[in-house]
This record gives sequence, structure tokens and C-alpha cells, in this order.
Amino acid sequence: MIYIGLPLTLALYLLTKKMYVFRRLPFINPVLIPCMVIIPLILYTDYTLQDYMKGTTVLKYLLEPSIVALAIPLYLQFKEIKKQAFSILFCCFISTIISITSAILICHFMGIDKEIAYALSARSITTPLAINTANELGGIASIAAAVVCLVGIAGSILGFPIMKKLKITDPKAQGLAIGSCSHAVGTSAAQEHGLTQGSYSSLALVLCGIITSVIAPSYISFLYRFLL
Repeated sequence: MIYIGLPLTLALYLLTKKMYVFRRLPFINPVLIPCMVIIPLILYTDYTLQDYMKGTTVLKYLLEPSIVALAIPLYLQFKEIKKQAFSILFCCFISTIISITSAILICHFMGIDKEIAYALSARSITTPLAINTANELGGIASIAAAVVCLVGIAGSILGFPIMKKLKITDPKAQGLAIGSCSHAVGTSAAQEHGLTQGSYSSLALVLCGIITSVIAPSYISFLYRFLL
């Protein structure tokens, strides 16, 4: 796996992109399809996750500059975004409150342990922030990371079809919705729909991550005091 991890990942990614050109179906996703192939390969063979990670180290190093590159469309739309700063911040704040509250309430009434609830409360922000937030809250960081990936894939696949059904056609609203719920994976999908969607999704990604990191500990404590 050390030697085939990188070429296999790149081949699956390029194949998925080509498939999407011919059939624009939501589930033909460049994150989902490779995961569906690589995860079973690791689980049901003698290969290990550590072997795969060693083989794809170069992709890990490219991840950080690729995330930073999401700021480019944000910069291009900066003047327009500046005019709507308060509305955007308010929307991201409400989205964060809904995300945390829904996770805590569902886990509480289903009898799920607090450690898992804490991890799920950070599901809608990017992975590094989610892991840090989960650790700060006393949650299970590995669960937080896994759920963040699942939420990102789900948002990138289902986000735009659902908004189309609900007749949400404004590109700014679409971008904010995707970025606040599906972080970087959703933002990459938003980029494919247009510059405005990508810009506003990048902004929501950053704002929701910051807001969650700041308010999550005190807000979750408040929720549990209220529930108990």
C-alpha cells in the first residue's frame, strides 16, 4: 500500500471526475467513490492505514495549501461580502447554534454518551477545528473526525439537489448553506457551481469554525444544565 496508495488515490479521483463529466449524478463524488474502494481494501487485506498514510504523504502536505487556496474566490468577492457582513455573520451564528443544539438534544433524548455528543456537536466544521473542539470538550476526537468526513460528503452530494427542490436559487444563500454545514468538502463542490457559491461557502466555512470553537464549551454546558 505504501507504493500503490498514491497512484491508486489519484487514479480513482481522476476516474470519478471523468465519470461525473458524462453523468452528472450527485453520488459520483471524488471523495465518496475513492473512499468506497480504499476503505474495504484496507479492512479486508493485509494492508494497514499507516501504510496508506505513508504512501500518500505528499497529498497530506498539499492539503494545507489547497485549503488556503479557498481564500482566492473569497478575496475576489470581498467588496460584495463586506456590504453584507452583519447578515452573513448572523446567518453563520444561527447555523452554528442549530448544529450544536440539534446534536446535543438528539444524543440526550436517545441516551447517547456525552463523549459522543460532544464529538457530534462539532460535526459541521472542518476536521482540524473539529478535533481540537472535541478534545477541549472531552469528546472522542476520532469520532468527530469520522463524522466530519461523512457530513462533508453528504453535503457535497445532497446539498445542491435539496436546495434545488426547495427552490433556493440565490448563489450567496447556496454558498452560505453549504459552507456552514459541509465545511471544506462541501466548499469544493460549491466551487464547481460558481464563483459566488465558492466564495460564500469559503467564508461560512471559516466563520462557523471560529464561532463553534469559541462558543461550543460554554453553550453546551448551558444546554446540559437546562436539560438536567
